[in-house]
Amino acid sequence: MNTNELPEMDAYALHCIKASVRELVVRHGFPPGDREDLKQELFLKYLERRDGFDPARGSYKTFVSCLVRNRATSLVEQRWRANAQMPLFPLYRANRAVMPGEVGMEQIDSVEEPVVEDTDVTLAVQRVLASLPDRQRHVASQIVTEPVAEIAAELGISRVRVYQLVERLRTAFQAAGLAPALAGSR
Repeated sequence: MNTNELPEMDAYALHCIKASVRELVVRHGFPPGDREDLKQELFLKYLERRDGFDPARGSYKTFVSCLVRNRATSLVEQRWRANAQMPLFPLYRANRAVMPGEVGMEQIDSVEEPVVEDTDVTLAVQRVLASLPDRQRHVASQIVTEPVAEIAAELGISRVRVYQLVERLRTAFQAAGLAPALAGSR
């Protein structure tokens, strides 16, 4: 992209995009090889949304800065969520969305360096989850990947109630001696 051929508005957008891409790579761990893809993603979002600018609501530079920053933030959140979806039960894989103990769980054939402690923790987690009421078990399976608001809407309860159920989950895991695993979850 040659900035000499762009209108002033697009040149400013490109400046914001380059700064955001630099921040994504340096501060948020995106691979340097993805710079061009990130630039294209942010510029595409800018092109899609630039007609939505309303001069009565603020300056064009503020509009562009916020638009690019919000899309960059979304990319960071998507990456974070993708990285956060680590398997809860490392020795088992679900054939479909099921909880431990239900039909549909199959044991993985090869596990790299199985550790007895990991197996004990896995079994303890499975026991705790199996002892929970259905609603708490459902919240436990969803809280890892879904926002609280979506879980509340799906269950037809308030977000406060979902947070109360999560607190009960913490209490159940702590009672089973799994408190150290919860230290980073708050």
